Amino acid sequence: MGDGRQSKWMYIIVPVVFTVTVIVLAMTGFRPLVDSVKEDFLAVWIQGSPTYDYAKGDDLGDDEYIRPSNGDLYGQIYTDEDINAPLYCGDGADQLAKGVGTYEGENYPGEGGVILVSSHDSTYFEKIDHLKEGDKVYVDTMYGKYSYEVFGKRIYNVSDDFDYKENISGEVLVMYTCYPLGQSVGSRDERYFVYAKKIEGPEVSDK
Repeated sequence: MGDGRQSKWMYIIVPVVFTVTVIVLAMTGFRPLVDSVKEDFLAVWIQGSPTYDYAKGDDLGDDEYIRPSNGDLYGQIYTDEDINAPLYCGDGADQLAKGVGTYEGENYPGEGGVILVSSHDSTYFEKIDHLKEGDKVYVDTMYGKYSYEVFGKRIYNVSDDFDYKENISGEVLVMYTCYPLGQSVGSRDERYFVYAKKIEGPEVSDK
């Protein structure tokens, strides 16, 4: 009788152990695919499906240009390899949770001045340090497509009296995030800046 009960338990335990092992191995082996699917799902769930094809980037005249308002999803910012994110007006917690935020106290693409954008180094700007001089950064908006070329990097301490616009002129895209990159513990009082000058795109003005 004892052997019979033991055999019955073996019929239950062995399949369970086998199933759990297969699941663990599958999750480990396909982790990159699972992460990718999860990120795509979250992007759709958080942002909703875009209603505008930003890659189209219609060039609008001054009479048609309407400056983005806080919270607006007005474009896409991307590079050839490491960055691809929705671009929002405003740089509060809500915007940075969903993509790259644009500081409202500065300019927007096409307005001819400094454009200050930021995002978390654990998400959309995780690989911002991969950008090097000469690399291109693209911004597709509802009113035009823009290209910028990286020309410099800087690291500032937030306690310093620094000017991130020092010695730059014209339309410049300034991207920044927390530094040291990827550090999850301890104080991070520095910011990592990447500078890229405009090389292509229509001019607009908010009349």
